Amino acid sequence: MNKLQKILAGVLCLQLLLVALVIFMHQPKTLEDEPLLMNLTNEKVTSIQISDNENNNAILEKVGETWVLANTGNYPVIANNVTDLMDSLRNIRTGRLVTNTKASHQRLEVEDDQFQRKIEVKMTDGSYTVLIGSSPAQSNVHVRLSNQDSVYLTNAISTTKASAQVSNWVDTTVIQIPSDSVKSIAVTSSNGLLQFELGSDNQWTCLQLSAEETLDISKWTTYLTAFTNLRMVTPVSDLIDDNYGLSSPLAKVVIQYTENNESKTGELLIGKQDETDTNYYAKWSLSPYVVKIASFNAERMINITKSELISVSATPTSTP
Repeated sequence: MNKLQKILAGVLCLQLLLVALVIFMHQPKTLEDEPLLMNLTNEKVTSIQISDNENNNAILEKVGETWVLANTGNYPVIANNVTDLMDSLRNIRTGRLVTNTKASHQRLEVEDDQFQRKIEVKMTDGSYTVLIGSSPAQSNVHVRLSNQDSVYLTNAISTTKASAQVSNWVDTTVIQIPSDSVKSIAVTSSNGLLQFELGSDNQWTCLQLSAEETLDISKWTTYLTAFTNLRMVTPVSDLIDDNYGLSSPLAKVVIQYTENNESKTGELLIGKQDETDTNYYAKWSLSPYVVKIASFNAERMINITKSELISVSATPTSTP
């Protein structure tokens, strides 16, 4: 091989190396499939705040070993729901990269101020803010850490599991009494006093009805269910405030019933309506918490009247 051939062979080898290098540089990078939230452990987490695009906000705090709602007098949270959420956050991985460009954040609904959910996790040694965005396919959502531009696709979490509605984090039961254990109910409102009693014949009567009047059992059964199965919209506080209107309630419902062969009496007070959300403040005597109940439930108790509960007899048809 002469000198020229050696030079040409060297040039060819160099060209081949350059081609190989170009091909290698243009190959898609293999993504590291690792947890999006490193070092997230249940023991380290001290609070979780969840916001949505409808201005709902749920703030969960750990007090000792118990999860509670913030600013409600430590109203207890369903612990398993918090554990499930943290498991979901831990399972978000980086293997399905969608984009690295900030320009795509608005379209994918993972902007800092435009999102489906924002989850702010505070820990003893740091914090994370996770943004959940649009859903391009069933059971999949876009996610982004607020301090990164990268957006990933995941099925580890959903907007349902990361709800910003307080009612999804607590037991919303205010009153739950089997209707067949109730012996009497007295309702006091601006319409006066109505007293309902279960007789020895297992029939309900209203003491305010005259001898000629009959209680409409169908309508009364609807009220009985409403009185004995009441849910809240949200807990408020374990302290009584004059602004709740409970010292001069719009309605008072006293329920006498039996539980485990023991006679019990509970009193429900319905206070003022909150102008900001139309719900009413309420307090059940067997619970330490003031809560808000839906206007529909409150107003049916506030507006109950004797006349609507009177059974109307069918008018006999005259024979020609």
